[in-house]
Amino acid sequence: MIDLLDYANQSSQATFRCLNPDHDPSKPYLWKTIPEIIRLQGRGLQGCKHCGWRANGQRLLVDQAEKRSWMASHKPAILMGDDYKTTKLPCTFTCTLCSYSWKTSIAVFTNNDAGCPNCAGVARVTKEEFLRRLSHKTAGGISLIGPYRGYTHRAEFCCNRDGCGYVWSISPNRLTSTKPTGCPACAEFGFDVNKPAWLYLMAKPGEQQFGITNDLAGRIQFHERDGFQLLDAIGPTAGLSVLDKERELKLWLKTSIGLLIQGKKENWPTTYASFESLAELFAAACILPLIPTEEQQADSSVADYPQIDVPAIWKELPKTKLEALKAGSSRFFDGSRCRHGHLSPRFTSGPCVECLRLSQLRINERKKAQRRESILNSIPARICPECNKSFSLTPEMRIDKIYCSDKCASAQSKRNYVASDPERRREQSRNSARKRYHERKLSD
Repeated sequence: MIDLLDYANQSSQATFRCLNPDHDPSKPYLWKTIPEIIRLQGRGLQGCKHCGWRANGQRLLVDQAEKRSWMASHKPAILMGDDYKTTKLPCTFTCTLCSYSWKTSIAVFTNNDAGCPNCAGVARVTKEEFLRRLSHKTAGGISLIGPYRGYTHRAEFCCNRDGCGYVWSISPNRLTSTKPTGCPACAEFGFDVNKPAWLYLMAKPGEQQFGITNDLAGRIQFHERDGFQLLDAIGPTAGLSVLDKERELKLWLKTSIGLLIQGKKENWPTTYASFESLAELFAAACILPLIPTEEQQADSSVADYPQIDVPAIWKELPKTKLEALKAGSSRFFDGSRCRHGHLSPRFTSGPCVECLRLSQLRINERKKAQRRESILNSIPARICPECNKSFSLTPEMRIDKIYCSDKCASAQSKRNYVASDPERRREQSRNSARKRYHERKLSD
């Protein structure tokens, strides 16, 4: 069906002639293309571009009536619009269940078995819909002042609260999600110098850190996830004085020990310095200790620390295990820490809530590792003939895959190339050496 008239190499254009007896005489018989394309077309798409693959493709096109018939039988709840042109161009579709209209190609239904995006909860959020959600979430506290480019594209917003007027850029979906954010200028987060605060010292094997917080219980639980344990804490006292002491300690660590502690990264290796209490830290830094207010007990140990803020729901629990058993409650909270240092309610028949949570996390990680290992063991493996390494034959790979990577496959191709024409390979090596020699001569 095809005759090759001239050939340079596989990657250069060559001239071909069509030998099809049914070829249209009004169309040219000769054309130029890359031989590799002809080889790929050999997978069932033979012929020139006039009577071969293009003509076959035209015959395979499905007419509009058949497409509408397919939609009526497979997607009866979705109506196809009158603006259909081709399979790949967008067309209007309307859902009869929710009356939602959108534009997409019909291939989305035939190839991906898609449905109505509004019924699935993934429909495009228009500007009007977003403004309605924003008004419902913020009660008019935040307004859109910039152009709306999409639900996930950043836009300019302004805070309407009295005395604020802050303008910032954020994705609209973050303002109307299930846990929406607010104005960063007047949001209640971070350290507040106007509230009582604590200065704490924590440690884990090989590391130590100190910090300040308005919520000591929450901060302790946060750092315990990384293995830190509380050594000492001072507070509650004025937030401004706590902040000043932290700045003095950071300055001392930078100038005397050479540690630069900044932001939320307040850790340092114990090989540089190690302290057992805040009093020892203040004495080493020659800084006056922080004096707590009268609300703090004389003993500021971890075990008996009633000043720590706890959730209100914990205070409603029974105070002792006996009271919990009499009340029929499975939990109680006595304000003390467990043997692992966790401040949380306890079960009447077991450990504290935080111990159980951490234990369950370890169990989940172990089960995930076991499941991951079993999946890897179930995948067949092969030995690469080039590097003799074993590789897993994943479902994405071809079943006749031999080499583990393109590098190993190309190594065999290079050897075959040298073996097929060694004289040409030697000539190329001589030319390359001659070129490098002249380049060195020019550079000298």
